[in-house]
Amino acid sequence: YVERQSVAYADETGWKEGNATPGRRKKAWLWVAVTRWVTIFLIHASRGTTGARSLLGRFAGFLVTDRWNAYNDWPVRKRQICWAHLIRDFVGFLERGRRSARIGVALLREAQRMFSLWHRVRDGTLARPSFRVYLRPIRRRVERLLRRGTRCGEPKTQGMCAMILK
Repeated sequence: YVERQSVAYADETGWKEGNATPGRRKKAWLWVAVTRWVTIFLIHASRGTTGARSLLGRFAGFLVTDRWNAYNDWPVRKRQICWAHLIRDFVGFLERGRRSARIGVALLREAQRMFSLWHRVRDGTLARPSFRVYLRPIRRRVERLLRRGTRCGEPKTQGMCAMILK
């Protein structure tokens, strides 16, 4: 069922299997895929691509995930990074202060613009084709801000901006 959906959300978290005696439990991963109508869970020994493929099979729709590299097998054009994760990163830039803060504030402003438009789509007051047109300059500004972040002089912000751009 999941393989045939147009959108799926996936994530994984640590899971301990086996005997409750400390040191005797094996590490595994609890994977989840969420679609409009179903949620599936899978416990797998791998947190890598093998685990992701076991969960998602030949899924070819749009995949929404964090930036974990297990999902890198999916084409970038069919992958959306979770906005909750991105916003958390932008807040982190803000909290670092100075040049990072300026980039964080600007990125949060762009995210707010995007979500304001999205809420209009969801509420039926803005058509999806119009949303896509209005989103283009927001996307360009976000990419420009992230590129600026790669040169801001704060190593953590620079690295995170580079990772997001990748």
